[in-house]
Amino acid sequence: MLKSKELLRQIRTETTELRCLQLKRDWLYSTLLPKGITYKSVDVQESGLSDQMAERFGEIYELEKVIENRAQALVRKHLQAEILISKLTDAKYRCLLGLYYLSEKRTTWQQVADEMGYSEREIYNIHGNALQQLEIIIKIYTS
Repeated sequence: MLKSKELLRQIRTETTELRCLQLKRDWLYSTLLPKGITYKSVDVQESGLSDQMAERFGEIYELEKVIENRAQALVRKHLQAEILISKLTDAKYRCLLGLYYLSEKRTTWQQVADEMGYSEREIYNIHGNALQQLEIIIKIYTS
């Protein structure tokens, strides 16, 4: 079993990687959209264009499969972390870990401090204590 900080960092990193894959997929889709009206005076074979589109659709299809697999794995880890965090007795520990590691948007320590009404230094101390408590919970519930 991963240590608490490793598990939470992994979730945060994998969330970012998944967003990057989704952005790549969106870009690939955008390349399939018409760029505007072009007028050609000469008839041109369009098989090259359709081959490129077929290739692009193949890339998108493969990328969609990767995204789906990673998203499912990430959901499982996310749920596991949420369950463990919910067992923390201190609400500020739950709030801090949720805001920093499980939030949909990538937050900074300063944003967490502002949201919770603490200084950044206090947030670091609370974070350390939260991880210690989470480590105890992980040992209890995974043994």
